[in-house]
Amino acid sequence: MHHNGLINACVDIDGVLCIDLTDKENDDVKKYIEFIRNEKSRIIPSSTIGYLVTARLEKYREDTEYWLNKVGVKYNNLIMMNLNSKRERQASGSHRIYN
Repeated sequence: MHHNGLINACVDIDGVLCIDLTDKENDDVKKYIEFIRNEKSRIIPSSTIGYLVTARLEKYREDTEYWLNKVGVKYNNLIMMNLNSKRERQASGSHRIYN
C-alpha cells in the first residue's frame, strides 16, 4: 500500500482501508452514516490510488469522501453503486463477503 503502482490499481474501502461494519451498523440510515464518517482505518496508503471501489451507495459519496479526506487517503476516482437503498443493493447480488 506504499507503492507508486497504486495509481493503476483498484482498491476496496471496507475491510481494506478501514474495518468492516457490523450488521448493527448496516442500517442504511443514521448508524451507517455515523460508521462511514468515523470508521477506524486499517491502513492508509502513502501513494495515490487510481480507483477506489466500494459497494457503498452513491448517496453516501459525501460522507465517504469526508472520511477519505479526514484520514488522508489520496485517490483519483471513487466508484460507488448507483442504487437507491441497501435492499436494492442486496437484491442486485453485487455485494459479497469474501474471506
